[in-house]
Amino acid sequence: MDLPGITSIPVGKQPTNIYEITKEMVLSYIKDERSIILCVIPANQDLAVSEALKITQETDPRGSRSLGCLTKIDIMDRGTNARQILLNEEIPLKYGYVAIKNRSQQDINDNIPVAKSLEEERRYFSTSPVYSTLPPGCTGTQALTDKITKILYTQIKESMPKIIEEISHKAAEIK
Repeated sequence: MDLPGITSIPVGKQPTNIYEITKEMVLSYIKDERSIILCVIPANQDLAVSEALKITQETDPRGSRSLGCLTKIDIMDRGTNARQILLNEEIPLKYGYVAIKNRSQQDINDNIPVAKSLEEERRYFSTSPVYSTLPPGCTGTQALTDKITKILYTQIKESMPKIIEEISHKAAEIK
């Protein structure tokens, strides 16, 4: 869902209808019932105003093919946390939510290796009073990678017979 992000305000030479362009591009990918939606939401933003979550809910009202990814978890307002969301208790999605700690712009500018950033992310979640007590699979880039891999494998396994049937039908039509 975070293809280019849902751009609302044109910047520089972007077209004035950039919102419609990016929304239609996102919809072109996620409206297919076989698509799995990775709904990327900044954790430092109120879920209730998330454009990505709104479009996800419009396209997948039951949340049956959606996974939420909360980014920027480390820069949430003091005194707030995403525990209820990560436990899938606020706006439930079939595949739940995973939180990640993004690399900072300074880390990128300083050429900090990705491996070091991933280690810093592991340390952040393992020492957090709130997030260290969550069930496995709720936090970290590795958890997100593992979950996406499993979902994708299952989706391919379930969809492949129908896809082969569709291809065979199209090939027969062409002949």
